[in-house]
Amino acid sequence: MQVKYTYKQDGKFLIGHINEYPEYPTQAFSLEELEENLKDIHKMILDGELEAC
Repeated sequence: MQVKYTYKQDGKFLIGHINEYPEYPTQAFSLEELEENLKDIHKMILDGELEAC
């Protein structure tokens, strides 16, 4: 399953969100860390731990 996301540089941080769920942004210092955070958020949505709006 491929999930598309958007991110931007904000100072030292990368801030991103899954395109389908912009209400759940996350931040990280590296692209790899950001992708892991986004995977965690996606899993939480699929598992019902976060509400998909």
